[in-house]
Amino acid sequence: MKYRSPTEIGAAVKIEMLEGTPALQAIRRRLGSEVPVTILNAYDKCIPAGLRGILVNDVREPWAREVIAVALGEGSGDLAVVACRSAKDLAWFRQHNPAFQNCLITLWNGWALLWLRSDARPKNLVVREGWMWLTRGAIPVSWPGQSQALIHTDEELVQVCFAQLQWPPVLSDAFRVLRLAEKYGPCFRQRRGRKVLNDSFWANWLVETSGICYHPKLREFRTRTDNSTETVGLDLMIRLVSELLQNAANAMPESFPMSELKLSRIRQLIRLMKVVASVQSHLESAALKPYSLARLTPGLGALTTAEIWLDYVSYCNGRKLTPYTRGQFLRILPAHLRELFGLNKSHDIRRQGRQKRGFRGLGLSSALGPPHCGQVQTSTNDSA
Repeated sequence: MKYRSPTEIGAAVKIEMLEGTPALQAIRRRLGSEVPVTILNAYDKCIPAGLRGILVNDVREPWAREVIAVALGEGSGDLAVVACRSAKDLAWFRQHNPAFQNCLITLWNGWALLWLRSDARPKNLVVREGWMWLTRGAIPVSWPGQSQALIHTDEELVQVCFAQLQWPPVLSDAFRVLRLAEKYGPCFRQRRGRKVLNDSFWANWLVETSGICYHPKLREFRTRTDNSTETVGLDLMIRLVSELLQNAANAMPESFPMSELKLSRIRQLIRLMKVVASVQSHLESAALKPYSLARLTPGLGALTTAEIWLDYVSYCNGRKLTPYTRGQFLRILPAHLRELFGLNKSHDIRRQGRQKRGFRGLGLSSALGPPHCGQVQTSTNDSA
């Protein structure tokens, strides 16, 4: 008789136990026979905390020493699990993700486990509101000798694109934190012996959470409301950032450095958000370029910025277009005319005996009718 080591004997016993468990065979038919399974202590650290032990009729069985678990990670073929605790959450997830209307769902310790294969595999996430995303570790599905599989829905394994999945807000927020931490480092850092905010992390978190964007040409923050955008002034930005940071602090009261919730730090983050949220303006150009090409003519003459503004508003109103606000218009006009006509802003355009800001070498075209209210005039005289 061939001698076998204790390790070999133990491995053979495990194989016999796995093959002799009908419940496991039922699950293997859905996950595939190649999926790695193992027998572990019911409280092994490889098992996510909420899935350790065995609950039967809401009572944790003291006799349960071993469980049969599917090993996620390498060798599992991109296998992942979405877990939720309540029937309401399960119904919500399946409703918002039609691919899961027919999918394999197993049960364990009060959790519904939805099995899938995904093209992206973020690290494990557990949120206290009763959700888990699992791509690593061991997921219990049975115990040795169990006859009936704990299957809620006996369907095929689902293959999905991670980016197209709809997540509940608490899990979506957790994924955001995980992704930003991988890119910018942990949300808190030590500086001179005290805990402070990681500026890069929080500036990006604030931009993504608020949906704010910053338009350098307009020098303003904007947020989208329905089908339009609204300007967010500095005072409102300070209140918005303060509120978002306070909410984050309330969610992690034991770790958030409350000393960072001061005005100077909030202003620093807002300055950094201008860089993070900076975009090439996708706003409707408010007809500025069409106006300039139709109404402005480079050559002899001079126009003040006020005259150009009034004529621009008249042009937009006559065509039922929404113009820029006066402040926006005056901020972007110098760069616009420099790019379009090569003109620089002057500060000595004379009007009614006073010097005004404007542009020399610029006049109004008469092709589309008289200027605004007939008051804007061009002149060949610099002092006109």
